[in-house]
Amino acid sequence: MTFYDTLHRLFAGMMRTLYRVRVIGAENEPMEGPCLICANHTSMSDVIILSAVTHRRVRYMAKAELFRIPIISKFLSSLGAYSVRRGQNDVGSIKRSVRLLSEGELVCIFPQGARKPKVDPRTTDVYSGAAMIASRAHADVLPVYIKTKGNRTRLLRRTEVIFGRRIPYDEYSAHYGDGKYTDVIKYIFNKICELDYESSTPEIKDTSEANKN
Repeated sequence: MTFYDTLHRLFAGMMRTLYRVRVIGAENEPMEGPCLICANHTSMSDVIILSAVTHRRVRYMAKAELFRIPIISKFLSSLGAYSVRRGQNDVGSIKRSVRLLSEGELVCIFPQGARKPKVDPRTTDVYSGAAMIASRAHADVLPVYIKTKGNRTRLLRRTEVIFGRRIPYDEYSAHYGDGKYTDVIKYIFNKICELDYESSTPEIKDTSEANKN
């Protein structure tokens, strides 16, 4: 048993309880083979929550500054995270992501690029790096929507993790336009946001509807 397996057994149940996690569409999680998870991003807890609800180890990008703190660096590495220099063209992180997918790993990238709490994700900017990485690896994309009341993640408040239908390479690559990866990531992120409507928790649903007005 690896250190990650031990950590997952110890903390997965605890995290699901603390964040009152409900999973929808769990059958859409791929049990093997390369896949890029793309999800909306409201909190640092998103990584912990996703790790708790997935059956496979997920590899994440995390900002390089966090790896300068030894205890945080060790914890993030144990979760499968690797560093990326935000705001720069970090070729090394891009190549590593493509390589991990090519080796059959499950990788997660948040297209918004940073946490966007208390904001409807449909109103935020998204970045094309995830689309470029998925395209270069010819990997499927798994859209995931993390739904919380008011788009804020808090302990003991209901959190829904909604797994959508996998988007195969042939489907999203058909959306290349003049902007190429920009058009593709917009297509993918729209699929993520559409999962909001599959929520089964009325009180969360009502809040989201109110925020649109």
